[in-house]
Amino acid sequence: MDRLEKAADVMMAPPDVVTSEQRHEAEQVFLQLRQTKSPFNLCREILETSQVPYLLFEAASLLRVGIIREWNELTSEDKLQLRQYVLQYVLARPRQPHYVRETLVQVMAIMVKRASVDDGGKERGALIAEVEQLIQNPDNSMRLMGCSVLNALMQEYAVTVKSTDVGITWETHFKAKKQFEGTDLRRIFHFVLGLLKEGAHSLEASGQAGRGEIPDGDLKTTVLRLIMLAEGTLTWTFISLHYILCCYFWSHFILLCSVSLMFEHDQNPPLRPGSQWEQTFKDPSLVQVFFKIYWLVRRDWTLGHHALNCLVQLASLHGVVIVNHAAKTDYIAHFLTCLFSLLSNIEVQECEALGISHIFRKVLQFFPPSILVALPGDLLPSLVDHIASLTCQFAQLSAKEEGTDKEDQMYMEAFEVLLQTWSVVLQETSSRVPYTSFTIVSAAVGLSSPTSSSPNNNNESSNNGNSDLLASLKVKTKQHSTVIFDTYLKSHLAPPEGTRRQLENEEITEAEQSDRVLYMDQLLLIGVCARENVEHCVPILTELLEQRVTMLRSYLGQALQQQQTQQHLIDNLYEDLNWLLLITCNVITTDGDGGDSLVIPPELVLYSIASSPHTDVQATLALLAAPHTMPADMNVPSAVTDKPSIDPVIRLVSCMLRLCETEVEALKANLLQLLSPEVSSTLMWFLKRICATYALLAESNYSELSPALVYAFGRDSEGNAWMLNYLLSCVERTLRLRTAEPALVADTVALLISMAENKTRGQVLVKSKSLIEVVQLQQSGHLAALSSSASRGLMQGLVLMAGAVGSDDGAREEVFQHVLQPVLQSFQTLLDSPDFSKNYQLETNRKQILHHLDNFIGSILGVVRTTASPLFECIAPCLAAMVRLMDLYHNYSEVVESILEVYMEAGRRVLCYLSAAASKQLYEGAVSIVKVYAKHNIGRRTINSEGEKDQWRDLQLLMELLTSLLSKVREAGVGLLNFGLQCTSAKDIAGWSFESLIVDFIDLFPSEDTESEAVAAADVCLYGLNIIMPLMTKELLQIPTLCSHYYKMVLFLAELYPSKILELPSDLLKNLLYSIEIGLTSFGMDVTSYSFDFLYVLASHALKHGGPDSEVLHMLRPFLKLVLDLILSQQVNSDMLQATSASLYVLICAFQSEYQELVNQLIAAQEDPTVKSRLAQAFTHLTDKVQLNGDRVHKFLFRNNFEEFIANVRGFLLVK
Repeated sequence: MDRLEKAADVMMAPPDVVTSEQRHEAEQVFLQLRQTKSPFNLCREILETSQVPYLLFEAASLLRVGIIREWNELTSEDKLQLRQYVLQYVLARPRQPHYVRETLVQVMAIMVKRASVDDGGKERGALIAEVEQLIQNPDNSMRLMGCSVLNALMQEYAVTVKSTDVGITWETHFKAKKQFEGTDLRRIFHFVLGLLKEGAHSLEASGQAGRGEIPDGDLKTTVLRLIMLAEGTLTWTFISLHYILCCYFWSHFILLCSVSLMFEHDQNPPLRPGSQWEQTFKDPSLVQVFFKIYWLVRRDWTLGHHALNCLVQLASLHGVVIVNHAAKTDYIAHFLTCLFSLLSNIEVQECEALGISHIFRKVLQFFPPSILVALPGDLLPSLVDHIASLTCQFAQLSAKEEGTDKEDQMYMEAFEVLLQTWSVVLQETSSRVPYTSFTIVSAAVGLSSPTSSSPNNNNESSNNGNSDLLASLKVKTKQHSTVIFDTYLKSHLAPPEGTRRQLENEEITEAEQSDRVLYMDQLLLIGVCARENVEHCVPILTELLEQRVTMLRSYLGQALQQQQTQQHLIDNLYEDLNWLLLITCNVITTDGDGGDSLVIPPELVLYSIASSPHTDVQATLALLAAPHTMPADMNVPSAVTDKPSIDPVIRLVSCMLRLCETEVEALKANLLQLLSPEVSSTLMWFLKRICATYALLAESNYSELSPALVYAFGRDSEGNAWMLNYLLSCVERTLRLRTAEPALVADTVALLISMAENKTRGQVLVKSKSLIEVVQLQQSGHLAALSSSASRGLMQGLVLMAGAVGSDDGAREEVFQHVLQPVLQSFQTLLDSPDFSKNYQLETNRKQILHHLDNFIGSILGVVRTTASPLFECIAPCLAAMVRLMDLYHNYSEVVESILEVYMEAGRRVLCYLSAAASKQLYEGAVSIVKVYAKHNIGRRTINSEGEKDQWRDLQLLMELLTSLLSKVREAGVGLLNFGLQCTSAKDIAGWSFESLIVDFIDLFPSEDTESEAVAAADVCLYGLNIIMPLMTKELLQIPTLCSHYYKMVLFLAELYPSKILELPSDLLKNLLYSIEIGLTSFGMDVTSYSFDFLYVLASHALKHGGPDSEVLHMLRPFLKLVLDLILSQQVNSDMLQATSASLYVLICAFQSEYQELVNQLIAAQEDPTVKSRLAQAFTHLTDKVQLNGDRVHKFLFRNNFEEFIANVRGFLLVK
């Protein structure tokens, strides 16, 4: 004992008091202690005699380990005596250290759970009866002890990460859990509920409840423990048929606890108790108790957040306890009545805002419209009112949190949750709201009509009543949506129009993300709210934008005249403009940052049509085409709302162009330093969305359009051509004058690409004068300082223009002549200069090379089907010249990476369109590039971390290059397969192999004599694989991106050319299979899946073509045991069962005798006769009615058997 206590003192001593040798000796003492067999008497002696806390903890932990390890060796009497001793020990020593006491309590819970497997919960019931007496004891320490015991019991039966690994099968775990939650969990909950009622009376009597933080003491501590026990019940993951079926069909039966784990890391599971709980939740007093408790403790957040979580859970009640319509209606009606009563008597605090928001979200998620429309009285309108009111309140408060350094922005999170909840309200009451706008919200709420889904809608008066209610709700939601929009708008504008606090100079900082990214979801849903009442929102936005643009012009005019303006006023003006642009964009366009054309929101179309009778089309077009002037009626009251002569939608769009023109005038006046890069960047993003939505609108997508929209943006309208030309001039001007602002340049280039990648818009742009200016600017050298991504994007946009001319070879050649030829000529001139080989390492030369490589990458990114071959013909000499560059710049990682990227993109985007001769050029160039890379990298070792980083980036690009070279073969195979499916019967196709459909790319085109020595795609890739394998260390495979690319590449190669894999040299094949082995065991789910697929492909081919004595089959034999071990030891994710079953099937087919030996060994290793019998039956059923010949049909039969095998075997074989 003395030795143990001294060792414990050493373990707890500060580092400066004991030496490392002393600490190591002490550790060895406790390591030996933990290995003690039958440690129960020793533990008892330590607990009785020692006063050293660390030693007591070690004794308690050893007792827990001994119980789990030697449970079956203890007699029933020993178990009972030990459990009673532990209980009496903790009761007699209430002041023991917390961690010692909780460990001993956990020992009791483990013993009770293990005993309940045999006695059906008899001992557990006896313990709970003792605990109930303890909690009713006036001694607070006894009450707390009882709560600890109940909490430990619930924790052990919950089967989560907090549960102890007690050495029983998953099947047994869940049988015990199911039995517990239907009996004693309900008993505990009722007992706790009764005590909470008493606690509520005590809190009221104390006079402190609901007024502030409750003073520390026995009452507070006890109530906290009771609330936490209630919370544990309400957040319990109940086992039900629904639960088991979900777990089975998603293959989660192998790890049922993962459902619990998911909620531990994300959110609590919805409340879905079994049928035994029906009377419990039908009692109206249950909801009342929890609302009362929350009202009493909400000011003390140590208790309040647990109580609020209980209310959130009660809002999610569903399942068999309230299965019928009347029960659901009664429950939610009572719940909402209590909720509204609470909200009418409190002011929502910051800490509770998020929880209250989740209550409303769950109500709409778990109680469908058919229930809500049946609510008595005005509960449904009140529900809508409360959601809208709190949304507005949190919108204002969250706006004050924007830009602050607060880590937890509770109002912001609460506002976003309520805004999503409000979108569900709109979804259910307005047929005009697109469903796709609400993907954030759970799919539990359907789009079905409330009246059609109600079981009580057979009565005609009921139908009429529901229709009237729905109509009134539509009016109400329109009003509330307007208020939500107004509130959001005001909270983001500076006074006097808004309530946003004034920005001070020192508050202007560089944000990590732009506002449009940070608040993307908010803005999207605010746009939906605004479109509920466009007649109100569009005029307001128009007026505010026109005012702010006028203020900006005035400010710039003052600056031109050298008049001083307070900087904070300018900052607030730009902040207003930024938010007005963000909001307006999401009102008049729908979500979509791609280049494809979008449709104008139907609300805007209808609004424009409604304004047509009094719209002057010529005046509207004149306003659109004159962005340098302000509207003549700008200061006329109600000019926008009272029968406006200008189309209101086009007037709002023209505000954007007017802001553009204002910036243009500022640039002409050399006032660049006064412009806001953020506002300019947002403006370019807005113009991109406007271009995608309005420019060259497809009239066939609309049932009706107003004349103003057709004349302004129609396909053949002059207004549309003018606007595209104007936008292109904005692109040129921005790139020429504002290259020092990277975010703005990126958005400008994105606008150019968006305009060019639409063929119809591109045809207009090719004829634009501004295009010549952009091309000249790109070739002038002025843009050499652009970032790599910007240079590539600019070239991509310009090359895309060539694709817009379609089959007009002459026009396409003319575009290439202007866009591409100067770039190629400049590159070749640089390489041919006499001093380049001597001075290539100079920074100026290196930067020029990188700029040219970026241009080549951008041009390849811009190819389409009609331009791929002509472009490749132009750049082919330059691709060949890059081999020399690779050799020169082999020590400059950025150049090496760019060259590899050029070839990689060519393989991805161009190769599939090339003829045989052109493909040969690309393949031979790739071989040369790989050879040069190999020459300078094989045997190379880097010592610094930066060098290793450079190397793995090179390797990743090299693997992507090799994979891209196979793309043409893949496309060819798919094309042949599709042709075969059209021309051949299913019976004929059944005998085809994938390999028979795949031929070398040369054979896909008419052959020519000059192509007889073409390089095969597989040979290029295998050559690259020979180079990559020596460089791929296990340490490099720890890098996720590199690892993923490696396994994708080898799988792709094996799928297309399995015969080539079989022909690899023995050493290389051995290394490859070793990498597959560690891929199965050492990396993530994706890599494991790739590895299983590789095994299946290679083993299948070897089985059919390699013969029983082939070297490959010999090397694959150990994988049979490895795969079986992974399956049975639960190391295969359930999402990979299909890949796993396929690889296991083909390995069984290849090694049938070895498989039988492994199965017999596994069965013989089981000590339990029942387990042995069940395992034998499971393995017999696994191959039942399945022929082990590798046939595709039998592979599918095996997969079905395999899923049943997994669900069965893992239930009784795996332990926790």
